[in-house]
Amino acid sequence: MTVTLNNIATELGVSHMTVSRALKGDPAVAEKTRNRVLDTALKMGYRPNASARSMRSGQFGTLGLLAGSITSYLPGMLMRGIRDGCEKLDLHLQIDSITQEQADDSSYLPRFLQYACVDGLMVSYTGPNAALANHIQQQRLPAVWINDRQTHNAVYPDEIQGGKIAAEHFINHGHRRVGYAALNLTDHFSTNDRLAGINQTLTASGLSEAQRLDGHLASGSEIDQSGMPVLLRMLQRPDRPTALICRGQADATCAYAAAMQLGLRVPEDLSIVAFSDKPILDVCALPIDTLVIPFRTLGEKVATMTHQLTQDPSHQVASETIAYGKIESAGSTTQPTLS
Repeated sequence: MTVTLNNIATELGVSHMTVSRALKGDPAVAEKTRNRVLDTALKMGYRPNASARSMRSGQFGTLGLLAGSITSYLPGMLMRGIRDGCEKLDLHLQIDSITQEQADDSSYLPRFLQYACVDGLMVSYTGPNAALANHIQQQRLPAVWINDRQTHNAVYPDEIQGGKIAAEHFINHGHRRVGYAALNLTDHFSTNDRLAGINQTLTASGLSEAQRLDGHLASGSEIDQSGMPVLLRMLQRPDRPTALICRGQADATCAYAAAMQLGLRVPEDLSIVAFSDKPILDVCALPIDTLVIPFRTLGEKVATMTHQLTQDPSHQVASETIAYGKIESAGSTTQPTLS
């Protein structure tokens, strides 16, 4: 038998309204009475009627997470942050994936929303998303873009700040020649923003970009599929970098392997810092200093912003950047042995 508020009220000899207010945490209800209601509801197996609540509020109490099935990457810390954010807001989370074909199809989203009872969407899609954004707008559904640099309704890491932190880290250790390894072909904004932060720091330190990066920048257009040949060439130059900033874990492990192949010691001959969603030492046991991408904070903020938009769907909100923290040291940085 389904337990109702009236059943609880009858059991306790109080009014239906008192039970309703107690379950909602209304401070007007005495603490002793509220505890009695909660205990009785638990013993009787009461569960709130989600359908009735939705009809009263006009909302489902659920946020949707829509992720590209191939193009998007959902780190564990990002998912934890999103779940934390939803939990704090007492919201449910529904997750689904979307292909590029579905993103381009104007009929997909209406079909999706027929069974996905969500008040707003959190979108993690790094492929071409102009069509998907247009389809979402046509549905008048509040949506926030994850790790996508847009002026409104988006949350992403402050990658320029991240580049500055990495460059300052090496400057403080006395390095004069720094390389930047971005071996994967990607159009994601983080690649160029991190480099921009590095370059700004070089200029502020009185060193021109050419002095610091000329001949040392390993970017996607200069390398083959593996990335190893360009690293080997770069690390064999007479004016090779003494420190390397790596865009991600794969770049860092490739750089470490290239150094070993050439007989270079890390960190004595080559210092390395990498961006990653978690400390690289914890992932593959390589002692590489890591600038951890603040995905957990980002995920929680995404949930909060999406909920904010559901309260007033007619307005947009300014996008927010999430600051990086300190570099997680694993022993891959020291002062250079080359001048």
